[in-house]
Amino acid sequence: MANQMISQLSPTTPAHHAGQRLCDCRGGTCVQIVGIEADDATCRTLLSMGLTHGTQLAIHQTPHRGGPVVVGLRGTHIALRSSDAAVIQVSPLLH
Repeated sequence: MANQMISQLSPTTPAHHAGQRLCDCRGGTCVQIVGIEADDATCRTLLSMGLTHGTQLAIHQTPHRGGPVVVGLRGTHIALRSSDAAVIQVSPLLH
């Protein structure tokens, strides 16, 4: 199936201005999910883990040599494959 973009972006905001990929973020930062661009199966998997539009994530660990991205959300830690983190678009949260 074709890739899908799941997002709540305004109709005038192109996806490439949505933010950056989760896999490109630095450890110790906080971000908010603004979209997911993946095939249906990957979208369902990520959504079932609670990775939905607007979810705030604390990035605990970034990939080293293809390792996982570890994020905290809603009181739990989730390790994501780098390939899964690459399809999640995020924007930084300012504190």
